[in-house]
Amino acid sequence: SGRIIEDALDTLETYFDATAYDVSLCLEDHPAVDPEDIHKAMENLARERTWAARTGLYMLLVRRSFFVAVARYEDSAEMPIVPATIDTMVERPVYGIFTTIDALEKYEPKGLKARLLDGMALFPQLLSSAPSAVRINPGSSPRGELYSNELQIIVDGISRLRH
Repeated sequence: SGRIIEDALDTLETYFDATAYDVSLCLEDHPAVDPEDIHKAMENLARERTWAARTGLYMLLVRRSFFVAVARYEDSAEMPIVPATIDTMVERPVYGIFTTIDALEKYEPKGLKARLLDGMALFPQLLSSAPSAVRINPGSSPRGELYSNELQIIVDGISRLRH
C-alpha cells in the first residue's frame, strides 16, 4: 500500500504545485463498531418523542462505545479524557461523539484526535467538564444533541446501574 500512496503523490505533483499543499498520511487501525442499534433508537426518538423512546436511547448510550473527539491524547486509557470543544453554546463548550469512524471522518476529513470509550466511562467524564451540550454525529445522519440536563439524567442512571 506504501507504493500506491507514493504513486498517488507523484501523480498529484505532476498536475499540482505540491509545495502549495500540506500532505500528511495517517494509517490507523480502528475497532469495528456496529452502530445499527443506536441509529435505530435515535431515529425512533426523532419520530416518537416519547419518554419511553428517550429512556431507551439513554440505556443504549451507556451500553455501547463511541469515538469521542479529544483535545489531546492521554498516556493511558485510565487517564480522564480532555474533550475537544467543537462549538460553544451559552459560553460553554459543546463536545462531539461519533457512532462510527466514518461519521468522525465526515465531520473532519483532515483528521481529528479521538478515543473509543464505552458510555459508562464516557458520559461521567463529559459531564464533569460542564458542557452546554454533546452532539452525536455532527455533520452526519442520524445525529442528535444531548443537553447538560440530559447528560445528568444519563450519569444518574449510570450511578444506579453501578450500585
